[in-house]
Amino acid sequence: GARCGNCPGAHSTATIIENENPGKIISIRYHHGGLASPVGNGPDFRTNFSSPIASEANVIGQPLGVVNRHLFSGQTNTRQSHSQWESSCLEIIGQEAIVNIGAMAIIDSSTNELEITVELYYTGTQTANTNLLNIALLQNNIEAAQTVYSLPQPNDFLASGLYSHKHVLRHLITGQWGFEIDLSEGPFISKKFNYNIPEQYRNVPVDLMNLELVVFVNEDHQEVLNTIATTPQFGPLE
Repeated sequence: GARCGNCPGAHSTATIIENENPGKIISIRYHHGGLASPVGNGPDFRTNFSSPIASEANVIGQPLGVVNRHLFSGQTNTRQSHSQWESSCLEIIGQEAIVNIGAMAIIDSSTNELEITVELYYTGTQTANTNLLNIALLQNNIEAAQTVYSLPQPNDFLASGLYSHKHVLRHLITGQWGFEIDLSEGPFISKKFNYNIPEQYRNVPVDLMNLELVVFVNEDHQEVLNTIATTPQFGPLE
């Protein structure tokens, strides 16, 4: 939340974990609740998707997060303070995933149409008949105000005094809980999605050069089986 003075410290924690585990840790930053209301006339990073996700994790404040939407031993819900994230991440990345994910995205800059191709290859079995494929559109390096109680290290505050907001959820292209995958199609499954990127979400302009996509597969609304991030390329759509 832009009014959450402890949130920059949690952002810093996530960034450190990502840097220490390159390519293995991917964060999505959902702006949610009263502390996510804009500062003054600043941008509004909230989405209609964030509240249901927060409710699913029984989020009661900020900053809180979930790791793979997994319920870890000793917990009654999936939410965690950022002091728990590193150990939880290390536990998860030590496990074998039952599905591999490949993703490629292309933007036609003349029309703002985004085309995403996702390939899944299942190497393990499960009792479910379906999974949920999610595609999250994020935006990086959005300069805006941010409340802070103590400067984190590394910090994302700029010389201007504004904050560089990263991995901000802008839209869930596959809807609130994802696109249903019929596992009987497997083990190899390929899907293509097209989406017209608007010029802005609420009052936040879209910068095509600072977009990223996170693709993840769930068993249900909770457990994440695997995740991949990709940066859209520019060119003619196939």
